[in-house]
Formats: sequence, C-alpha cells, structure tokens
Amino acid sequence: RLVEREQRRDHFPAALRLLVRGFLYYSDESADGYAKALREFQAAAQTEWGQAEDDTGQEILYYFLGGAHLQQLIFAVQENASIDERREIIYSALDGYEKAVELNENYLRAVNGQAAGAVQLARLAQVESGSTCGWDWGWLDEGERGYQKVLEIVGVGYRAQVWAQPRCEAGFVQVAGGEGEHVGDAIAVICVQHLPIEC
Repeated sequence: RLVEREQRRDHFPAALRLLVRGFLYYSDESADGYAKALREFQAAAQTEWGQAEDDTGQEILYYFLGGAHLQQLIFAVQENASIDERREIIYSALDGYEKAVELNENYLRAVNGQAAGAVQLARLAQVESGSTCGWDWGWLDEGERGYQKVLEIVGVGYRAQVWAQPRCEAGFVQVAGGEGEHVGDAIAVICVQHLPIEC
C-alpha cells in the first residue's frame, strides 16, 4: 500500500506540470492557446493520476479538457469548418464534461459545460438545415435539463427554461420566478439564434 502511494505521488508531479502548462495556454484565449492547452490536458489525462479516478481532483482536468475543445468551436466557425468538423469538436467537448460529471456529479462547471454543449449541438442542426426552425429539439431539451440540474445544485428552486424572446436573437436559459435570479456564474445566457413563435 505504501509503495502504491509513493508511485502515485511520483506520477502526480508529471500530471500537475501538464495541467499547469495547460492552464497557462488556456488563459491565452487564442486558437493557438486552446490547441496547446488541449494537448497538455490530453497528455495529463493519459498519466496514471489522470486515469486513477481516486477522488484527487481529476474532474477539474476533464472539465478543462472539455472546455479546450469547446473553445475551439469559436475558431472553427470563423474558419468556416464543415458541419461535421464542428460536430466532432462539440462531441469531444461533451466527452470531457461527461467524464468530469461522472467523477463528481455536483461539479457545477462541468454540468454547465454539458448543457452548453447540448445547446451548441441543437443550434448546429439549425445551421446545417438552413431553417430557422431546424433546431435539434432533443439536444435543446438536453440543454434545458442540464441547466435545470445546475439550478438544483446551487439550491435555486426555479425552473430553467430554454425560451424564445423576440427582443434578442437568442435561445435563452432563464431563471423563472420572482426571486433567486442572482445565481452568479451558475447560469450562462446562451445567445444562439432567434426562435420564432411559430417553431
């Protein structure tokens, strides 16, 4: 048992170095920075610590792995990447977020990431179809369930609703109800595409 602990301790510094370098690249907030961060996080995930699932913070690694993928979507859109390439980026992000949630089901940021990824897949179907109403409603519902879980985790008893709002060209996640709207970073407002009432 002691030998096992010593071996794990030997592997943790390597993973930590990769993780810290990844954080530094991630904070650059550029296409190159996110790409470099992704490589560091992927390498950290392959270390013994990254694979251990021993409740020593691996969910943070997988959250940032998902985030590094999802951030690349911004640049893929700017470069007119194909729908399939964009979809692959989102699925890769969801893999990271899902692993983080599997490791810690109450890890708010990862649950939020899952919901954001689901909304992006819903929107991608609309972009692909060229129809204002061409959203993938199953993925939109999945996003709503994710945001509802975020609210439950932070203890806000209000329902998250993906809704159409003519004033803003957006599908929003809204905290419905009179009080409790101030939930800090728990709820991301998703401005994606105007959903007409007819949809």
